[in-house]
Amino acid sequence: MGSYYSSDEKMAINHIAKSERKEPVPKGNDRKLAKRKAARRRQRINKKQRTRGTLTKAEMPGTFPSPSPPTTPPLIILSDSDDSDNTDSSDDDRNSSSNNRSNKNDNQIIHTTTNKISITERDLLTLQPGRWLNDTIIDYSLKLIEDKFQHNHLISVSGTFFFTKLKLAKERNLDIYSESKTWISLVNLRKSKTWFIPVCQNYHWFLIAVALPFKSGSFVYIMDSLNVNRSSEAKLIIEFLEKLHNVETSIPIRKNLEIYQSEIPRQRNTSDCGLHLLRSFTVSILRRKFITRLMKGNITDQAEIDAFWLLHPVISRHELEYQILRYAMDNSE
Repeated sequence: MGSYYSSDEKMAINHIAKSERKEPVPKGNDRKLAKRKAARRRQRINKKQRTRGTLTKAEMPGTFPSPSPPTTPPLIILSDSDDSDNTDSSDDDRNSSSNNRSNKNDNQIIHTTTNKISITERDLLTLQPGRWLNDTIIDYSLKLIEDKFQHNHLISVSGTFFFTKLKLAKERNLDIYSESKTWISLVNLRKSKTWFIPVCQNYHWFLIAVALPFKSGSFVYIMDSLNVNRSSEAKLIIEFLEKLHNVETSIPIRKNLEIYQSEIPRQRNTSDCGLHLLRSFTVSILRRKFITRLMKGNITDQAEIDAFWLLHPVISRHELEYQILRYAMDNSE
């Protein structure tokens, strides 16, 4: 019996049947071999796609395009000096210019008082923790306290430079009165009940006060937060006062002025002496009679003394800065 299909048709049927036959699922080592074959097959397909100009998903560009090279080359400046020197000098120039700008801001005047005390940003930097208050902060704060409690007609306050000028004249064997009189107000001194002299010695602030400077019962007291004997500084003040009496009134002081110094609460660090000076000044004008008795040693009850100082704590640096800025704002034109 002859075949229904020709030889060419049989070959075509067998080819179709072989292509449609499903291969069995590989197991074990055959599975690994199949995976490697599939991977090689994908590589061949990807290679053919790249040759046709198409990209696989893995080769697609990301969200941010890669930077393109500059269209023009960077400008290079050649000089006779070394490159490192040129860089250092440019850095120095930038640093110096920035420092100049900061110095200008630091030196900008915030406010000037009626007695010509000008305070700047640089002065306020001395209110930072661990720093000594400078002379401008002391002078400005004394004026602030004086105006706050309205005791201008009862007291006279010398500037911080007065004692420096007085001591310098003494060391140079110059006339201490003629060299220092321009640094005080004789008019205010005559009518005042207490004359206050802020003193700075060896980076330490303390207060000297002359009670009743033009009266017969005049005396001197010292308030030092280190409780160091300051009789030598007080004697220099007395010497100036004696010369002042001789020149201005032609009447010498009747008796030697007494010097009193009693212990006050000690400062707890090496930088808050200026704050303690301001407290000494404040309590001296608010509680003048109590301080007079305390300095003379007439108050011996320690409980009473401790209670007094608890009522008058040392001002904080933050609070002092706030009061300075508030005073400047309230008194600005």
